[in-house]
Amino acid sequence: LLKSHRKNLNHSLHHLVLINAFVPQSDEHQSITAEVFDSGEFDVLIRQKDGGRYLTWSNPKSQMPQHLSYGFHFIGKALQYRIDSTIRLPLPYPEEIARYTEYRKTHHFSGNGWNLLKTLQGAFNRATRLPAISGRSSYDYFPQTDHYDQNTLFIDLLRSKGIPARYVNGIILEEGISGKWQQWTEAYVNGSWIPFDPGNGIFAAIPDNYLKLCEGDLGLVEALNVDMMVTYHAGENLTLNPTLIAKLEHLPFNAVGAWQAFEKTGISFDMLKIILLLPLAAFIVALCRNVIGIKTFGIFLPALIAMASIQTGFLWGILAFVVVIVVIGGLHYPLERWHILQIPKMSIMLAAVVVIFLGVAMIGLQTGLTSLVYLTLFPIVVVTITAERFARSLEEEGLKDTLKQALQTLLVAGITFLVLDSTSMESLFLSFPELILVIVSLNLLLGKWIGLRITEVSRFKWLIR
Repeated sequence: LLKSHRKNLNHSLHHLVLINAFVPQSDEHQSITAEVFDSGEFDVLIRQKDGGRYLTWSNPKSQMPQHLSYGFHFIGKALQYRIDSTIRLPLPYPEEIARYTEYRKTHHFSGNGWNLLKTLQGAFNRATRLPAISGRSSYDYFPQTDHYDQNTLFIDLLRSKGIPARYVNGIILEEGISGKWQQWTEAYVNGSWIPFDPGNGIFAAIPDNYLKLCEGDLGLVEALNVDMMVTYHAGENLTLNPTLIAKLEHLPFNAVGAWQAFEKTGISFDMLKIILLLPLAAFIVALCRNVIGIKTFGIFLPALIAMASIQTGFLWGILAFVVVIVVIGGLHYPLERWHILQIPKMSIMLAAVVVIFLGVAMIGLQTGLTSLVYLTLFPIVVVTITAERFARSLEEEGLKDTLKQALQTLLVAGITFLVLDSTSMESLFLSFPELILVIVSLNLLLGKWIGLRITEVSRFKWLIR
């Protein structure tokens, strides 16, 4: 299982006539899938062009502000190349490659004789010593790269020795919103284009988060009669490794193939992850209750809060839980004085929680605090169980003990969330679903626990003595 990234290019446009942009394509380093377009009234055309894959939006009749976006799933594979130390220069190249040996003769490299590897290392070391200079960019719609001059020097030095070299434009993906783009170099060595990034000290390798967009000193976005803004958003998700799928597809049964089959029926990968991790979440809660002695609202509620918080974020999960407690606590006593029966009372409380959730989301949309919308993603089943448990505890134990139990429920939910939110744990259970049997075995052992709980040791220490 490899990390995957999702990227969107968002354009706010006025008086649109034409926009061209380089978009990524799959190769040995990167896999591009699940492409989506939000083009509104505009026509979309993708074609191959010298330098890469070219996307064109066009609609000369539109005069209104527009929003266009292009998104995709990206899986990057880190590559390290080995260069034969016995290759000597000069080397013959086909005509389409030889054009990358033309240089401006502003730099010349005379050291390291005619050994290819030593020449590459010498030129690379010289380029890395050049200070990074901000403010150099080949187009207007992205912030400048700091490494343009280092790559230019490296390319000139290689071309002066007859080694084909070219610019590569792309983005170093990091989760969040950013506009920083990156330029690196590719040198033609032994029949292949090998990546180098002197600005970041990367020799004959490419990291897994480098997204390649085009080759050559080209503008990534070109526009005609357009006033626009370009941004991108990158998010990280867990996804199936295509290489692993190909290796295992000949087996009669394998977990990866089974997950693919589920996805084809419409069951999302995130849902599969939740189903597989739910027994682990329940075991963690049982461990906290039976061994540590923490009191919670049932065994499933802390597990469900943790599982739901993986989708919404733990802070939003806590906020949803607190909202439910405040609303139910505020409505409980007035409804008690009116002698409302239990089931109708629960329905009223649940309706009040839902109305407040929607109200908070509307406030977020109106004020621009779109993160408040995440509150509405908290599953209604968790809200329902929380409301029911809290109301019953108020009836039986009173406000003080109920609030104490609510805090302990949040504590256990937080511990469970930290374990389940681990990418390693997700990968382990997705790769080896038979681990559920291990969880069952551990629960059988836990069911035989007859010792003191940790929180009870101080209470009964006089007896132990």
